[in-house]
Amino acid sequence: MTAVLAGDLLELDGFEQVRLAGVEAPQPTDPYGEESATLIERLTDGQRVELLHGGARVDAVGRTVAQARTLESRRWLQGALIDAGAVRVRTAADNRALAKLMLAKEAGARAAGRGLWALDAYRVRLPDEVEPWSHGLLLVEGRVTRAGRTEDGDVYLDFEREGRRGLSVNIPKTALRDFRSARLDPLDLQGRLVRVRGEVEHGHLVIDHPEQIERLRD
Repeated sequence: MTAVLAGDLLELDGFEQVRLAGVEAPQPTDPYGEESATLIERLTDGQRVELLHGGARVDAVGRTVAQARTLESRRWLQGALIDAGAVRVRTAADNRALAKLMLAKEAGARAAGRGLWALDAYRVRLPDEVEPWSHGLLLVEGRVTRAGRTEDGDVYLDFEREGRRGLSVNIPKTALRDFRSARLDPLDLQGRLVRVRGEVEHGHLVIDHPEQIERLRD
């Protein structure tokens, strides 16, 4: 038996809560929250759900984290939700499986204006539209005007325009090994147009794995 708690949260057999890995749905009270939950309810109605793990299996509050597909129809739930614009991609440093495919699907849904992508609340921001007190998952596109290292060994990416200080991204030094493995040196991004996603912490957008940065064509 599958119960839907939110657009990215299921309850299996009445006791196991499963958070869908790699995606984030709007909260039920947020714009498009009800529509997101309705879609996953429709996708799982009368279906058994199979869980597949490609990273950490449990989140910080004890919920199972997994990719999921229905046994009868063999439908990949994350893929269907992303295609419909019902969720956004939100991978984690310890759960990055299928990130490239999910990001490609999200780009298609965003370009088509499907689902939540038709709403201003979820549009991709410019760097100077992000405030230090901004909250929640943000997608931001802009050109990196400066890339360097802090005294602590972290990497920063600054987005400035016409001499005005804008968004700053912080990449902890503990994450740089994963960036090297992905053949992405953040210091090489100076002057490049990129899309970044994450949350603002202490005035910076924090990025702790390479899938949070997408290099864009000029």
